[in-house]
Amino acid sequence: MKTILTVCGSLRKQSLSRPLIKNRYDLGTGMKGKSAAIAGVSGKSATGFVRPLLKNLLLYGGMEVLGGEGLGIAATLKERQADILSLKAEDRARLKDFVKVIKESI
Repeated sequence: MKTILTVCGSLRKQSLSRPLIKNRYDLGTGMKGKSAAIAGVSGKSATGFVRPLLKNLLLYGGMEVLGGEGLGIAATLKERQADILSLKAEDRARLKDFVKVIKESI
């Protein structure tokens, strides 16, 4: 499967540590107070290793993380090679619940 990484402009490169007002680090960065959600597709781990790390990074930056540690969906090798994801009923329900939590939070 193709890797898709969507990151808002305020999170790119060194912007994580850039203050909103030049040299005023006490006022926070461009990401402080913003909301974020984490979702990913990978092999058997279903992004289980990286989601908690990303959540901690976002929380450290002062962001509100919607949906807890997010949503991870496991894709088979065949699905990843074909670049097609077929959601099982369980994953479809989890995705629906995750989207609902996000919608209610914004």
